[in-house]
Amino acid sequence: MSNTRLGGSKFREIIFAADHDRNQFMVLYTTSGSSSMIILTVDSPHVILAIEPVIALLEFFMSAFQQDAPVDIDHASTAESQRESPQSRLDFRLDLHDVSVSVLENDEDANSQALRLYIDQILLSQQLKASFDGFRLILIGDIHEQPMLHLKIKPFIVGARDWSGDLHATATLATQISYWNLSNSHWEPLIDPWAFTLSVGRDQRSSEFKVSVSAQEHLDLNKARGSFAPYRIRNRTGSPLFVWSDDDASRDSKDASAIKVTNDQTIDWSGAVFTLLLQHVSISEQHNIAIQIVGKPWEALRGIPVDREGEFTFSLRPRMEKYADRLLCVVSVEDNVKIVTLRSTYLVENQTFYPLERMLVDHTGHPVSLEKIAPGQDYALPIEAVTQNRIRLQPDQGFGYRWCSSIRFDDLITKKSLTIGCPHNDQQEAPFRFQAWAQSDSNEPGTQKPPKIKLKLRAPIELENLLPCNIQYRVYDKDANQNWKSYLRKGGVMPVHSVELGHLILLNAEVQDTIFKPSDFAIINTDRNSDFEVESRLSLRDQSNRKFDLRLNYVRYPESGGAFKVQIYCPYLVMSCVCRVVCQTFIPQPQDATLFSGAFLVVVDICQTPFRGVHGSLIAHGRAQITHRDSDMSSH
Repeated sequence: MSNTRLGGSKFREIIFAADHDRNQFMVLYTTSGSSSMIILTVDSPHVILAIEPVIALLEFFMSAFQQDAPVDIDHASTAESQRESPQSRLDFRLDLHDVSVSVLENDEDANSQALRLYIDQILLSQQLKASFDGFRLILIGDIHEQPMLHLKIKPFIVGARDWSGDLHATATLATQISYWNLSNSHWEPLIDPWAFTLSVGRDQRSSEFKVSVSAQEHLDLNKARGSFAPYRIRNRTGSPLFVWSDDDASRDSKDASAIKVTNDQTIDWSGAVFTLLLQHVSISEQHNIAIQIVGKPWEALRGIPVDREGEFTFSLRPRMEKYADRLLCVVSVEDNVKIVTLRSTYLVENQTFYPLERMLVDHTGHPVSLEKIAPGQDYALPIEAVTQNRIRLQPDQGFGYRWCSSIRFDDLITKKSLTIGCPHNDQQEAPFRFQAWAQSDSNEPGTQKPPKIKLKLRAPIELENLLPCNIQYRVYDKDANQNWKSYLRKGGVMPVHSVELGHLILLNAEVQDTIFKPSDFAIINTDRNSDFEVESRLSLRDQSNRKFDLRLNYVRYPESGGAFKVQIYCPYLVMSCVCRVVCQTFIPQPQDATLFSGAFLVVVDICQTPFRGVHGSLIAHGRAQITHRDSDMSSH
């Protein structure tokens, strides 16, 4: 059978000739009285179809069941003729064996993708009853060939009658759908086992199809994790390494499919895990990888789990120094991609706003390597450097500061919170200070394995301007008798690295383009022995020496060694929705002077005219009065 449609189809044969010596088509016709039966048997048909011809064939065959417009019929004469002529019956049965059906995406492309279906046997008859031993469908991602969904239907029977007339077909199906959970590399239920009955009916006179689905059980739907992507293996060990799937076949040697990953390289990886998954969908055993670090005397490390999110540490053999070197495997999921990071147990996080430089030195202080860490990024020390080297830090060289003293990992075990100072080239200037927090899994410096350390670096203090105006600010370290002045735009954040949290720190601000003078100094940090308390207001005065307050809010960062952020804000904000300044300065009467010790308001004009200060008694009384030009004061 060939396809004679016009076009550039590369697949003209619809049913290929049989590749066996048996008869491929056999027709058996039997008759007895008024009943007849035709049995068509097709042996090993290989059918190739494109999507468009399939739709055209369906329309062609279904056209036989379409009814013309109804016409008036003499029902009496029809009934009489039916009684006079005996009714004959013709039954038809189609028997298919070893069926292969391929549906092409584009038959004009010789390399077109296709959906292929293999069926052992199909039996169709006019009283169509068909039994199925079950059905299984596995959806696989087309990019990385990752499993996505698994549909399983238990054995079921489809029953239909008189499909050339008034069709009625029913089937009861017991289904279960599972999805591949990327977080733990296991199949998990999307739809719990659920049985339902599907009924299809067609009225010959109206040609209407009716489909109904009924069930006596609740449908339990579990949330899936969406589309899936491959593993990504990130090498941050400081050396190149080989990685392979650690299955039973490769227990005794490095797998032939091992992939080399250079230091700081990230690769997409699937290994042999998913091939096994596709063959055995119900598999739930743990999946591991193995690695061999290149150029190092350590043995291959096996049994590294990649199923679940978490951090897993492994000791490397043989031991080279006093302490056993360790590898850390971090498994995380980012945007439905499972990230497997291999690194040492020592990580430095730059949580400052500036790039910093990191130097490794040996026990004599001689430099070994130099790296830069961008703001918001982190750096993992090479595995052997955790125990053999010390680290030194400094801000970018353009700031004019020198390296801090060398830091041993032992120092970070005994003292979690510390201040790291980098002296300035000018001895009159304050050092550049990092507020450090060392998070470790051990408080025992005498153990024979190095701890897992995460060194977090921040500015001691950050200032955030939440006012709708720019400000000039001054920070004063009373203990060191030093002060620093800088400019901070509205909405901006500025780190302060020149102060030490063990000192008494004061702050004042001057709000730009307003009627207010520079504020008084407010205490934002106290020393350990001080009797002062941290203040929550910055007091301003206008040209008439009236007092108004800004507010200070403190945000304490967890696991930072005491670092914090000071937010400067105004409790209330009035926005003008007309193209002119609607508020002018309110000149209070002497008896009202006590009303204005709470706050001031800033009027924002959407036409970007200059800001004007407006006085208000909102803190004391929850209300304010405003005036525009020569208008009277608004009522309370």
